[in-house]
Amino acid sequence: MSMLKYINLWVIDRVFSDAPTKLSSRSQILYIRALMFHWREKEPSIAQAVAFEVLETDLPYEQNKKELAELHKAGLITLTNNTHSYLFNNVWGKYIDRDQLPKVNPETYFGSFSFKPVEHFEKDLLEQESMIELCCMKHKLNRTQVIFLTQLFIAEQKTLDKKYNNVSEVIKHCTAYVGYNSQKAPQGA
Repeated sequence: MSMLKYINLWVIDRVFSDAPTKLSSRSQILYIRALMFHWREKEPSIAQAVAFEVLETDLPYEQNKKELAELHKAGLITLTNNTHSYLFNNVWGKYIDRDQLPKVNPETYFGSFSFKPVEHFEKDLLEQESMIELCCMKHKLNRTQVIFLTQLFIAEQKTLDKKYNNVSEVIKHCTAYVGYNSQKAPQGA
């Protein structure tokens, strides 16, 4: 069973009907696709029915600029410039029948959501040879430049007090960050 059983067509219709601005069909489709992608594999629980973040690498901004702006204006998402991601605001929560969702005990809830600051993953991140090599090839950077951008990423995430669930989540965010900030790498390094 998936979370999509509870985020059903009635819930989606209520979200769109109650939005302060009318959404185009393209914006509605983009929104529904993002919800389906996020919740398709999620087990149903109250803990899963919260706001979530989608990285720009999964939903490219330039290709969907108009629709994302519409969704932002309607308050369904929040565009965040500095982290290259979108926050899908929990506007569906008031329409879900929470009594139908399976209950979770506190140990399960806190066990699966143990977010840690980026410095907890710093050593692992700097030792990720496959990530470094991928960034070098993909963005035409050398190893020193990628290490510099990775350290810049770590410093920025410390400043923002960003927390992560696991090292793969940090690697995914850092890889996207290196690509978006490749022009900040020192030249001739």
